[in-house]
Amino acid sequence: EISELNCSKSIDLLYVGRPFNPEKRFDLVVKTVLEIGEPRGRLVMVGPENPNLHECIGRYIGLVTDKELSVLYNRSKYLFCPCIHEGSLSMLEAILGNCMPLVCWDNYWVQEFGLEQFACYPTTFSIIEKIKEIQSDISRFLSIVNSLKEPIKEKFLSKNVAKRILNLYETNKAKN
Repeated sequence: EISELNCSKSIDLLYVGRPFNPEKRFDLVVKTVLEIGEPRGRLVMVGPENPNLHECIGRYIGLVTDKELSVLYNRSKYLFCPCIHEGSLSMLEAILGNCMPLVCWDNYWVQEFGLEQFACYPTTFSIIEKIKEIQSDISRFLSIVNSLKEPIKEKFLSKNVAKRILNLYETNKAKN
């Protein structure tokens, strides 16, 4: 089914995750998509739980491979990530796939990853205003996404993560 999505940025909103966990705020996703309306409100949802989306809201694809998920990020304009605590990996993958993350201020990872420019309040109005802001100055936001890529790659390369863990272990070992 992923092969159908073969034109550049053909997906307006991508949601990756479990919709039935209240902390994921999938109800906010649905309300926002309904408020945006057609044709810009198209949502593609990926994850282990089928929320039985009505066709006016979007399309549920199900579980996908990492390669297919990468294709989806590259074909999506926005990753919709309104969750309270989680979403860090999908936020980073979205940035690496040239997809704008839409995140809520109360998510810890917003400040950790420097995503303040993409943050909004967890309300339909605030999310739609953030989309309008990004669309009105798309070059600036693409530049921000591009500026975040190298720090993300550097911070999360497995050898760097392993080196930091070993350094932390050695530091703690020396204290004991």
